[in-house]
Amino acid sequence: MLAVSRRDHRLLASAMEDRMHQPGRSRAYPYLNPAIAAAKSSGAWGAALSGAGGSVIAVAPGARVDEVGDAMVEAARASGVAGVALTLKAASRGATVVEGA
Repeated sequence: MLAVSRRDHRLLASAMEDRMHQPGRSRAYPYLNPAIAAAKSSGAWGAALSGAGGSVIAVAPGARVDEVGDAMVEAARASGVAGVALTLKAASRGATVVEGA
């Protein structure tokens, strides 16, 4: 949150580097490191394994999201995995209760 609130892209990139779980998960997800590298080289501020795995998340400036997503999909494809890029926006209002959901 500090990186986001300060708009410090270098701090965000560092915060997204998971040194504990990603190295082990990269054996199960061979596209992980190529997708992260592709995201960063395409202009993402940071990229990481999302959750326990399967998905890779990147944070990028709005003008670069298509390029970053395309590069990540191509990196996965080159690793033998079909993928799709979804462009999402962060919610700014925080958690809410949804009645009847």
